[in-house]
Amino acid sequence: MYKLMLPWPREGRLAKTERRQWNMNRKVFSLFIIGLMVFSVFFVRPAAAYSDDDYIKFALQAFETKYYKTAEDLDGILDMTLDDSAYLTSYFTHEFNNKTFDVTNPDQFWDLAKINMGLGIFESPRVFLVETWTFFPANKERVKEIVSDPNVGLGTRWSPMTAKTPDGKLKIAQFASTGAMFMSAFNPVGGLNDVYSVRVSTLVTDYGGATNFDGIYSPYRCTWEIDKTPGKVPDDAVIYNQTQGWIAAHKGEDYKVKVTYTCDVGEWHNGVKGSIDDIKNYIAFYYAWAYEDYPGDPYYDEGLSSTAAGLQNILGFEFTDNGYTVYGKYVHPLADDQIAAYYMFYPSLPWELYWAMGELVANSKKYGIDKTYSFSSSGEGILWLDLLTKEHDQDIIKIMDAIMNGDFKGNVTDIDWNAATDRFNADKQFFNNYGNLFISNGPYKLVKYDPNALYLKLEKFTGERNVLGKDSGLPIDPVPDVIEYIGVQGQETVILQIAKGEYDIGMFAFPSGVYSGLGEDVISKLKLFKSASSYNELTVNDWHDPDKDAPIVTVGDNVYFNPFAVREIRYALNWLVSRDYIVQNIYQGSGKAMLGCIRPSHPADKYFEPVYQALGMSTAGDEDYALYLLNEGMEKAKEQVAKYGHTLERKADGYWYFDGKPVTIKFIIRIEDERKEIGLYVSKLLEDKFGFKVEKLLWDRKKAGAVVFAEDPANYKWNLYTGGWGTSGLPSQWVDGYMAFFYTNWYGWTPNGMGPEHGHKNTVTVREFLTFVGKLNAPPETTTTTTTTTSGGGETTTTTSGGGETTTTTTTTTTTTTSEGGGGICGPAALIGLAIIPLLLRRRK
Repeated sequence: MYKLMLPWPREGRLAKTERRQWNMNRKVFSLFIIGLMVFSVFFVRPAAAYSDDDYIKFALQAFETKYYKTAEDLDGILDMTLDDSAYLTSYFTHEFNNKTFDVTNPDQFWDLAKINMGLGIFESPRVFLVETWTFFPANKERVKEIVSDPNVGLGTRWSPMTAKTPDGKLKIAQFASTGAMFMSAFNPVGGLNDVYSVRVSTLVTDYGGATNFDGIYSPYRCTWEIDKTPGKVPDDAVIYNQTQGWIAAHKGEDYKVKVTYTCDVGEWHNGVKGSIDDIKNYIAFYYAWAYEDYPGDPYYDEGLSSTAAGLQNILGFEFTDNGYTVYGKYVHPLADDQIAAYYMFYPSLPWELYWAMGELVANSKKYGIDKTYSFSSSGEGILWLDLLTKEHDQDIIKIMDAIMNGDFKGNVTDIDWNAATDRFNADKQFFNNYGNLFISNGPYKLVKYDPNALYLKLEKFTGERNVLGKDSGLPIDPVPDVIEYIGVQGQETVILQIAKGEYDIGMFAFPSGVYSGLGEDVISKLKLFKSASSYNELTVNDWHDPDKDAPIVTVGDNVYFNPFAVREIRYALNWLVSRDYIVQNIYQGSGKAMLGCIRPSHPADKYFEPVYQALGMSTAGDEDYALYLLNEGMEKAKEQVAKYGHTLERKADGYWYFDGKPVTIKFIIRIEDERKEIGLYVSKLLEDKFGFKVEKLLWDRKKAGAVVFAEDPANYKWNLYTGGWGTSGLPSQWVDGYMAFFYTNWYGWTPNGMGPEHGHKNTVTVREFLTFVGKLNAPPETTTTTTTTTSGGGETTTTTSGGGETTTTTTTTTTTTTSEGGGGICGPAALIGLAIIPLLLRRRK
């Protein structure tokens, strides 16, 4: 409390006028105190304690929700974690705690999307930093025409596909500083998940439907009709079961939507005419591999868990000669085009190639192949299946030969292997001609790949290829006869090479500062195409031993403390980092700060600004609040590790120690671009502000990707990674799966690597999160009194009490205690104050 300090008269003799003035001051002050006490007795009411439902209402008001106004409106959603609430906004129906929840209108969807965005930030398995504005370079003389989009620049298949050059050849420089052109394996089941491989593969494959330049999913190789009249599933509508074949598992059940597709498969690049079997057996393949039909099922890949989630909403298929009708439970409440996208099944490979790959992954040893393959991951003793790797293709061909010889080793049903013989022979001939098995039906076929020379060549496909969606506004016919990709390693030098005409375009973009440093003789020879399609984040490994309620990781005989297993510390990263600093000092203004997983230029960004404001987020950062969160998390962690016999303390040198050893962050920092500078900047903050030692692992994309996204996070080889994302397609405004993709561990590309049983687990419920937000945004109820003291040793404590919540922050400045809503001079305290007033009127002896 404030000490009552009056200006007492000086010792010794005083003039009468001075003494008279002193007495007058005392009386005036005393009367003021009396008046204040009387006012408080009669007019200041005690603080009303808010309930959790009140706080939830305040949070929803801060989020500017339209559909959900109260806790009662949210009902059982309040008990969901982000894993469940993101499922609801991804698939629009979800059974939780024996109750089915449905999303049925746009206001409801966007309200839930806001809550999910806030939850994702609160959990922080990823911390997003900045959207970068970059520019693709092209040679002005060579590239006469090209389709470019201001949002993604040349980063889609439509740009190379439409580039017009004098000789019909397009030479593309692709950044490959690692000595490899791609970060992931070339297989369409569990690979093709880096931007570099996607940009090539989308020229080789075709789509049933594709997002057009207006952000609408439109017909391409398929067209469709949607009927949203509910009905009963016909008796002949079937789904696939690995052991039973095609079965009418849901006949007579209620469906919500029926979609009928008409498709053109056309001709595969190996000369084989496509048929409905390519679609039917492709669907069967995913049913087989998305579900574990029995313990130890070899035809199962946990990386396809999101596929399994989607298939659960399908009640049956009816197949025709040129398409299929599907009956489903999922209905997008916002747009019919998204319904069409959801139920679209269009293969990238001939059906027999999918199933031959499956036999290699499931039963390689049975076919005499002493290797272990996976569709979706690699690791010690496990090969990530790659159709551009000759040794992998040769093993697939061994499977083909065995099946053609009648020696099928698997146990799947309803697959007619006799129909595959001619197809297998055509696949083998394609491999003999071109050295790979990436066979598709798109505008280009892949005719050469030399990983050692960092070279890949595509040739225009001249076989049968009929695009049905001619009114989509998307390009149909390929323009260049030949497209060559050449891996390059020097960023600045490749721009000069493009200006000289050695390359036609660069399939990577640079910030404006890179170009501003070049001479006019170079700039005058370039065309620059803006792109806002890349963005950066910090990916967090928050693994801890699953059998311990403490941020402890055990690897062999070693035990480590993982700070990022503490939610408060992950959350603190959002305030520790100044995104403004990164934009201005690292990207020289060529970008914009990014607070959540929706980038600023995305058409859905406008919906989430209230979320950032309600959380009090700032693009400038807030180191004081970051330190508060750090201390809160570390105090909790101290108690947790102590239960298991460990110690955690911050010593006089400013660093934290676990069992007497410095807490060390293994920070994988990509070196190819500005993420190196971002990593060094964040490293300094972690050391100087948070007191963690940082082991800076300056790695290229190949080495980093092999650890971060292919190995088990339980190996504890890393804590933090400078992640980066690029889009290879046009964005739709509907962000159904964004929060699931970036903030959960079940939606395909997991934050920490290997599937739903590994890595990040969301634990905060919607109720807990909204209560937290509500306390931040609760209106004041009473007067506020502030008391300031200073604690010894330079350490200070700030305690804030408002609306029934008390939080404590320890810093190294002064200690400020603020009582808001629970303070005020009222009731008995005021009466006591009145009783002591006469003491103030006594003259000092």
